Amino acid sequence: MPQAEPTTVRLKVSAEIARIVESGAPRDAQLAAARGALPLNGKDLLTVLFFLCRSADAEIKRAAVKTLREMPATILTTLLKDAALHPQLIDLLARVRSSDEELMGLVVMHQATALKTCLHLAAKGSASVLERLAGHQKLLAQHPELVEAIVANPVAEKSLKFKL
Repeated sequence: MPQAEPTTVRLKVSAEIARIVESGAPRDAQLAAARGALPLNGKDLLTVLFFLCRSADAEIKRAAVKTLREMPATILTTLLKDAALHPQLIDLLARVRSSDEELMGLVVMHQATALKTCLHLAAKGSASVLERLAGHQKLLAQHPELVEAIVANPVAEKSLKFKL
């Protein structure tokens, strides 16, 4: 489940994706990609949005976040079933789509989910997400800070807190 946190993010991307997200890429191409207007498959689109959500250009960043929020859950569900999905992409989904219970269930269960993502979900997740996290006894034993975050979450039910 949780992976060690990398100090730098390295994602292998196709030449097409690199041309869109690289420094100095045409703004109109980046804006089109941020709006989901380029013909990209789900994983490529998620990867592009990952980079564009970090853009210094506020309009591109807003458009990328909006596209990610509106992306069909069926596409994201399929992506979250990919064992090779990068932990940073999973983290992005957890932060932007945190209200989607089904997706967050898949995030919690994904083998590549990073500890920082679990901590975010423990602090901000819904009661059902907290229940899923609490089901990972080995993870909780290895990371007591997760237990603390779950207990501190105002939506955590008393019965869950006692169980931990």
